[in-house]
Amino acid sequence: MSPSPATHYRGQIAAMATKHHKAQLVSPVLAEILGLDVVEIEVDTDTLGTFSGEIERTASPHDTAIAKARMGMDASGHRIGIASEGSIGPSQSIPFLQVCTELVVLVDDIRGIVITGTESAYDLVAVSADVDPTSDLADLLRRAQFPAHAVIVSALGASVPTVIKGIQDLVTLHAAVRTCTERSPHGRARVETDLRAHKCPSRQPIITRAARDLADRAATACPACSAPGFGLIRNDIGVPCSWCGYETNTLRARIHGCVSCAVEHSEIIQPELADPGHCPWCNP
Repeated sequence: MSPSPATHYRGQIAAMATKHHKAQLVSPVLAEILGLDVVEIEVDTDTLGTFSGEIERTASPHDTAIAKARMGMDASGHRIGIASEGSIGPSQSIPFLQVCTELVVLVDDIRGIVITGTESAYDLVAVSADVDPTSDLADLLRRAQFPAHAVIVSALGASVPTVIKGIQDLVTLHAAVRTCTERSPHGRARVETDLRAHKCPSRQPIITRAARDLADRAATACPACSAPGFGLIRNDIGVPCSWCGYETNTLRARIHGCVSCAVEHSEIIQPELADPGHCPWCNP
């Protein structure tokens, strides 16, 4: 779907709730494509969960992003909100690789819709190791791309959590390791990448690309009701194998839909039978 040259958001203002300076990652793209002015609203989004785990995220990434956007809207009085949320986990398609998935949402209470942009990448810098004060940290810090990427140090197994964030120099790092090992019943500390957006340069372009996906979708009108946000809503997987008929993981169609009305269009990718080379039975 190609974006419409006219947009619904030109000259409007959106509040972006963030603690980690994310507006600078998304506002240029939203201004360029939508003409939308994003203002950063500093609210404590950590109450919804943290990467470092002191506060567990209990909702899905999408619901968490929407909740963040509404925090900014409530704090500012604006009826349009922007927020982003990231998650990191094992790839379902490439074994042994971690994938970072970023969501950027636009919550529009003027039209009663939510539009979502997404981007996934495998090149996020995310390392972790358990150490003590005598450990040689050189290889870990090389892989962590320290100090451009900050690290977090925490006390393993401590009854009272000790987490020291945003470390970007060796003096502070070694002091944090000593502090955390002293507070750990195992005498061990965990050193890991600080994944907060303002401390993790390799995460930042992924957020920007998710914002561009959002902007492109928000600039695309529904062919039925003309609401903004028409775009991909799901992939239809499951083309039968041409040899045995077993349902493969081959993409059959991309389903595009409207965030306002119930209209859906199918973009057929593989209409009939799949190559046996993609069948888990014929080509295990």
